[in-house]
Amino acid sequence: MQSKLLNKYHIPNFISGMENDLREQNVGDQLKKNIEKIIQTLGINPHQIYTGRQCHGSNVQYATGENGQDYLVGRVFDEADGVYTDQAGTAMWVKFADCTPVVLYDTRKHALAIVHSGWRGTVKRISEKALRKMADQFGTKVEDVIAYVGPSIGQNQYEVGPEVYEAFEEFDSRDDFFYQAGEKYHLHMVEANVSILRDNGLSPYNIEVAEEVTFGNPDLHSSREEGEGYGLNAMLVMLPEKKEE
Repeated sequence: MQSKLLNKYHIPNFISGMENDLREQNVGDQLKKNIEKIIQTLGINPHQIYTGRQCHGSNVQYATGENGQDYLVGRVFDEADGVYTDQAGTAMWVKFADCTPVVLYDTRKHALAIVHSGWRGTVKRISEKALRKMADQFGTKVEDVIAYVGPSIGQNQYEVGPEVYEAFEEFDSRDDFFYQAGEKYHLHMVEANVSILRDNGLSPYNIEVAEEVTFGNPDLHSSREEGEGYGLNAMLVMLPEKKEE
């Protein structure tokens, strides 16, 4: 599974689903083999590979190719749900089940970010924080950014309590991505993440939204559907060498 928009800009990308399980505590060294399988599928040879030990937060770390800690494959940042870089040849990946992977690419400065946005990370506007870090460090301007919002759980299957609805109280568009059913609410994770991108000035024409959902999809893991011991999907991207214009 790939993004057509990222492919258009020659950004290697791949979403791994049922064919692998990226849950570290379940698969151990198999995780390394699964990531290597994705890399082989893409036909890439990254200089370095990064991920984060995800904690449903909004910490986004800069990957230099040398920083971070040694990991089963490549390097890892503690308590990080996002990684960004301007170092060509750097691959980055996040794990997800029903949460939302979001990729940001600055087409002018040639910088790339990927974040794992669960509902808590979405409340904390992790995509916005990635954009701000890219702006501060690379001079990224939103008009130069394209975004891919990957598959997550569908709204009809994502029932949450009123405390989750209340957590989004600072979102002016909150009622555009929630509906109420009795005492419960249903959250549209993709629309919530798209609203953050639009609030930060991204053009709708520069945002691709995945058509796939996780729940009920035979190709993707879903924590709500699989229950305890659920598997994890992964999305991997790499910043290639910049093409001469």
